[in-house]
Amino acid sequence: MKNKQPKIKAVPRFDKSTPFWKCLFIWLTTNKKWEVAEDVRYKLESGETILVKKGFVFDGASIPRILRPIISPVGILLVPSVFHDFAYQNKFVLKTSSNRTYFYKQTSDRKYWDSLFKDMSKETHSLKIISILAWAAVRVGGFFSWNSIHASGVKQGLSKAFIKYGAALQVITIISMLYGVIA
Repeated sequence: MKNKQPKIKAVPRFDKSTPFWKCLFIWLTTNKKWEVAEDVRYKLESGETILVKKGFVFDGASIPRILRPIISPVGILLVPSVFHDFAYQNKFVLKTSSNRTYFYKQTSDRKYWDSLFKDMSKETHSLKIISILAWAAVRVGGFFSWNSIHASGVKQGLSKAFIKYGAALQVITIISMLYGVIA
């Protein structure tokens, strides 16, 4: 089975009756959401096939807005981000074999899911520098997302405030890493 791009559809953030200023505010302050339109399967190097079910809503790769003209949140990082977002929300992914579905991995170890993201990224495209930079951004910025979802040991309001600054932190991380690669 060859891994393929999943079919996704945009989830509307506002409708025709939403006032212009509210639409602008939503557009500037939130990420677009996507819904998986059909089950997404991915065959790992181990030969096991993992699965995200149709209907799962996610926001794609957390690419800072300033970098989105270069790399899309639903571009080359789409497949790893679907599984990564699902794992972050649920602390597990599903495994499928012989038309049966099982828990593949159930862990609250964020590092494991970030590592899976990096491995899948390297397998799905040939731009290793993008995989490494995306993984580094996930390791740095993922802390805030993980804690806002699970509120483990961090006050909910505080972690939400950190998420707003996560994109700026990602930009700083990527710039510093690029500087290290170039220098």
